Amino acid sequence: MDKEEKFRFGHLRCREIRKPSVTCPPVYFYRCEHCGSLFFSMAGEGKTPICCEKPMEEMVPQAADAYEPEVRLSYQIFGSVNENAVRASWECDDWKEKPVWVWLRTFTGGQLKYTTQRKRSPILFGLADEDAYAYCDKDPCVECTFCCKRGFGLYYYFEKRGLIYLPLERMSARQQTKNHGVSLDEILRREGRL
Repeated sequence: MDKEEKFRFGHLRCREIRKPSVTCPPVYFYRCEHCGSLFFSMAGEGKTPICCEKPMEEMVPQAADAYEPEVRLSYQIFGSVNENAVRASWECDDWKEKPVWVWLRTFTGGQLKYTTQRKRSPILFGLADEDAYAYCDKDPCVECTFCCKRGFGLYYYFEKRGLIYLPLERMSARQQTKNHGVSLDEILRREGRL
């Protein structure tokens, strides 16, 4: 791929020059205790939906690390400035266990994907417009201090465990030190740990 092709403006590329702000309101998930129906809302708290003539139960998301090491959730951002995407993955000690669905909250909205009986990890979420904002052309993402996708979050719904939340805010320690002109190896050497 030549340099011109790499930096072309594709249909999915973000044209923003600054990182977009999160305009998507918080999302609330509800479950009916009677029939098991699921419902999500961005209307806000205090507006509980009704199902089977009863208020639905709000599912409060748990932190992803609360279920480690039995369930390990992760993600990867790739695609650079053109056609970037989020790959949501999971690994469970019980090979039969997997999420029923995964919801990706973005700057401007969200995407929901159900897993099928044969579906294995990962699930891919394609991004476009403001949600596709990328600070640099690194592919895959090097998880630097700019955190292009800060504000994004993954909600995994498991039949047995309920709702688990994983924010897309991971930063690589090695990359952080490179961004400041000093390698991690150099810092460790200075501290006498290497």
